[in-house]
Amino acid sequence: MNVIGKAVKVLDACDVTKVGIEGKVVYETAKMLVISSNSRKKMVEKMGTKLLVEGKLVEGASLLGRLDRRIEKN
Repeated sequence: MNVIGKAVKVLDACDVTKVGIEGKVVYETAKMLVISSNSRKKMVEKMGTKLLVEGKLVEGASLLGRLDRRIEKN
């Protein structure tokens, strides 16, 4: 699943300070998402995070790894 450019909201996270962050995903690494929220960029770990991605519940662990390798698997 490609989440870059999609609207997301952090529903649950190991780091409770990340819960509630909303915005668009502007970049991702193998283990992190960068979310643009209120003109700021916030980094959120994928592992241990539950996200609402355009109305769908997504486990951050399912997004682990580089985007190009995740697409190759599907």
